[in-house]
Parts: sequence; structure tokens; C-alpha cells
Amino acid sequence: MVSSRIQRESVEGEPRVSVVIPIYNGERTIERCLESVMAQQVPFPFEVVVADSSEDRTPEIVAARFPSVRLIRLGERAYPGTARNAAIRETRAPLVALIDADCIAAPGWLARLVAAHESGEHAAVGGAICNGTPGSWSGLVGYLLEFREFIPESPRREVITIPTANICYRRELFERYGFFEDVRASEDLLFNWRLSLAHERILFDPEIRVTHLNRTGWRKVLTYQNVLGTNSALARHRMNPPFEVVRAYPALGWLMPYLIRFPSLGVLIPPVRLARALLWLVQYDLRTFAALVLLSPGYLAGAFLWATSFVRALREVRFAEAREVGIAAAADERR
Repeated sequence: MVSSRIQRESVEGEPRVSVVIPIYNGERTIERCLESVMAQQVPFPFEVVVADSSEDRTPEIVAARFPSVRLIRLGERAYPGTARNAAIRETRAPLVALIDADCIAAPGWLARLVAAHESGEHAAVGGAICNGTPGSWSGLVGYLLEFREFIPESPRREVITIPTANICYRRELFERYGFFEDVRASEDLLFNWRLSLAHERILFDPEIRVTHLNRTGWRKVLTYQNVLGTNSALARHRMNPPFEVVRAYPALGWLMPYLIRFPSLGVLIPPVRLARALLWLVQYDLRTFAALVLLSPGYLAGAFLWATSFVRALREVRFAEAREVGIAAAADERR
């Protein structure tokens, strides 16, 4: 157990990497997260910046328990991308590592991130998201709905996106491509999509690990799928890639260009997602595959809520765009 007042041993010189953590009402998990980050054993200096917009005791906990952490207080509730942007602008290091406040970094997490950057030419390097609620069936379903492609048993490979719960970027990327967008979720997908279109390379290394403290309880897990589905639709609508581009990036989902044009095809999403999850797990994690077979009704229910929100959001944004076009056309006729 880390002592009650953690102080990272200082190392002279500028930080090699800045660790950025956005947080909103995270008093339940922030101590475990920061303890794991501050306990990283590395031969180089690093800094930790927390961007907080909480209404609970989170800032008091950070200030009292982790005095060496730079705490940025935001004036109002901020979405994760906006909070990360505020923190990144305050950092100094050439590398920016991102972790979420509900994640616990494994020993060696920071060292492996930096080593992977130094040994290759990747714009970003990230790693596995481990299941932090192994005793909860609802937690497992929520975990697989979000992080199925990033389980620790997955192979090392180049990808088009990695969740911001466990990724490290070269700082110059934010100067070249801008920052995260102000959306509640999927801001990582939007930013990483810009990198991929610019032919920047992103490496997934399963040995770089954090543990995600998942939501538990079927109501919480399933309700959250509405948030993810809505924001995923908005993100993909903004991306709006043509079919030939999607073929080059199959991880985006081969249904996407058709869904953008024909939202009613959303009925295919739940069975397709379940089939893809089972196919992935049968290759890399047979124990979790067996668990998902048993929990497939819960997974399908979550995927159905995700798809319903996805389709609804797509229809609403397309209706709003059509309405704006109609208003503009009517205005032109009156002129």
C-alpha cells in the first residue's frame, strides 16, 4: 500500500512524459488511479496533470493526498476531451500519456509506453484494457461492449484507434492536427481517425496495461450504452468516410457507410457485434468466450440499446441538416 502522502522521487531535468487525467466526480476511484501512476518506477522525470470539473470531493482528495500533482480546476463541468485539452495545454513534455480516472496503471506502464515510442516511429502507442470487475457479470458485459478489441490477450498490432484510457501521443500531434473535440464520448475515435487519414501510425502493445474499474449493475451498464451509441453516431457522422476509405480501415465497421445513408439498417448491429465479439474471443481468450456465450442475452440487450441510440441520433442529425438546407434554399428563393 502506498503511503498516505505520496511524493514521487524528484529527478532533475525537464519531464520526459506528461501524464494527463481528466475527471468528473471521481472520488471513488481517483486515489487508486493516482497511486498507481505516482508509483511508476522510471529512470526519467515525469509530471502528472489532473483536469477536474467535479462537484464532489475529488479536488480535495487530489490536493491533500497528491501534492506533487498539478491540479487544474475547470469552472464548469467539462467533457473528457475538453478536460484533456486543458491539461495538455499546460504540459511540457514531448510525450503525453493519457489514462482515465477509473483506471489503474500496471507496474511498468509508463516505462513501456516511453520505450515503445523510442523504439519505433509511431505517432501514438497504447495498450490493453484489463477487466477490473471480474466478479461481476454485468461489469464483464459492459467491459466487452467497450473494450473487446483491447483485451490483454489481443495481439500486438497497428490499429486505427485506441481508447484514451491507455494511450500516449507525441506532443507535436496536437500542434499539427488540433485537439480533442468537445463531445461526451468518442472524442478519441475522432482524433485518432484524423491521425489515420494523415497516415500516422498507432501501435497497440498488449504488454502496456491498465485495469478499468467498470460500471456494475445491469441498469447502469445498459443505460450507459445509450450514451455510447448516441455519441458514436455523432462521431461517425462527422467522419463520414466514403466506402473505399472504410475498406482500408475495416476496424471502423463495414456497416458504417451504409448506416450513415440508411439508418434503418441499425437492426443488424446487435447480432453483428455479438458475432464479431465471439469471433475475436474464440481466437484469443477461450475462457471469456465461454462466459460471453452464457451472457449473450445481456450483451445483445446492451448492443440493442446502443444501436437504438445510434440510429436515433443519426436520424436526428440528418433531419436537422435537411431542415437547415431547406431553410437556406427558401431564403435564396426570397432573394
